[in-house]
Order: sequence, then structure tokens, then C-alpha cells
Amino acid sequence: MRFNLFLLLLVFCAKEGQAQFDLAQPYATVVAFFEAFHQKDQSRLEAAFHEEATLQSTRVNASGITVLRTVNISDFIQGVVQRSQAPVWEEKLGSPSILLDVPMAQVWVPYQFLLDGKLSHCGVNNFTLLWQDGRWKILQIIDTRQAECNDLY
Repeated sequence: MRFNLFLLLLVFCAKEGQAQFDLAQPYATVVAFFEAFHQKDQSRLEAAFHEEATLQSTRVNASGITVLRTVNISDFIQGVVQRSQAPVWEEKLGSPSILLDVPMAQVWVPYQFLLDGKLSHCGVNNFTLLWQDGRWKILQIIDTRQAECNDLY
């Protein structure tokens, strides 16, 4: 009996010492990333990414061939920060699907990308996040890009 009570107490104390996570936390990181993206905030964008982060985009071209494009994170950030005021970029997010197994999380979220309020393209953003140094950091973004947007958003 004493041994069982000791094990129960040990398990309870171990859980109390662990950080508590919920599905809203990784998604909040994605939302903060897009706030920095829209505000062209270089320091917040740089802080959002893990040092080994990757950024990729995929689409099916006119010939039906899947094309994968990889972009350097620093080039991406510079492109966002240095873009002109017009056209205005806006990425609208749909309802996310979130998976969590600490220290990793996956956020899958449909989007519409607008230029000056007009639909440019749509698709799905797939974020892989890593829990590091007490916060979620973006380890990978891969997105799809499509001209037909009715079914995604």
C-alpha cells in the first residue's frame, strides 16, 4: 500500500513539474508569425524561426507536373521586409488542424493570399514547430498554391 501511494505521489509530482501544453499555443505562434509578416517586422520574423528552418512551396504547373520550390529563410524575410507598400499583401487564414506531441507540433491551415484585396492564390500552409528555449519555433513551412480556391477556404 505504501509503495502504491509513493508511486502515485511520484507520478503526480512529475506531472506538476512539466510544462502544460495545449493546441492553442502552436497556432498562436503561427498567428504571431503572420502578424509580423503583415507588419514587415524583421526582428519578430527572424525570432519566429528555428536556426535550421526550411521554407518550401509546391504547386502543380500547367503541364500537370508537381513543382517544389525551396526559399532561403533570410531571403524570404528580406523579401517580406523590403517589399513596397503596394500592392498590399494579406494572408487570410482558415480553420486550422493542429497536432501536438511535445516537443513537436504540426499546424495545417488553409489560406487565401490577397493583393490589394483581390485574390491572388490560395492553398494550405503546413507548419512544423519545435518547442525550444521555452517557446515554439517554426522548423518548416511548406505550402500549396492554387488558382482555384473554392474547396479550400
